[in-house]
Amino acid sequence: VRLAELGGGKAYRAASARQILWALLESITGQVQRVAADVRVRVVFNPRAVISYRLLGHESKAIVGLTPPRLETDFYSGQSGTVLYEVRLAPGAADEVIATAELSWRDPRTGQSKSVQQKLQRKQAAGSVLQSPLPLQAAMLAAQTAEVLRESPFAGWIPAVGQPKAVLEAGRQLDSRILAWPSVQQMLDLLEKAVTAKPYRASGIR
Repeated sequence: VRLAELGGGKAYRAASARQILWALLESITGQVQRVAADVRVRVVFNPRAVISYRLLGHESKAIVGLTPPRLETDFYSGQSGTVLYEVRLAPGAADEVIATAELSWRDPRTGQSKSVQQKLQRKQAAGSVLQSPLPLQAAMLAAQTAEVLRESPFAGWIPAVGQPKAVLEAGRQLDSRILAWPSVQQMLDLLEKAVTAKPYRASGIR
């Protein structure tokens, strides 16, 4: 940091290749790549339309000393995010509002707080996984993989889906464009290893 200051530059600490890219773009263009700060999503469900819901990936942690993750995050140019809920709907009309989503953030340049709301209707829900947006398909595969590998009780709602092999077969049926994503390929490779792995023996021999 001191060396960069003496040379009239800046020092960046990056935890990923994407952060390195943002730092390089900021250095080249002179424009801050952070487009939104303290981004938060709030979803309010209609109790008449939703029987139950569960936010995946944010379960309560019972381990002492484990700090919960931040509810807010910063977004950079070209970045996107997914919030994944598991929802059981009650019978109702297609135009019924099932939830209201509110996205709030702070402009990093002006410090001004902004927000936008969107009502979600039953008819907006995709009829199947393959009809869902590509990022949502990838998120659902990741969520179901995690549920199975940690033996979550929620993965047993549909017995066949509670097995790594069933999740692997379902993942291979996703949109071909998703199957080309490196992150999805890594996930499917992990599932394949889980399916083909030999059981552990106390003697240490597998």
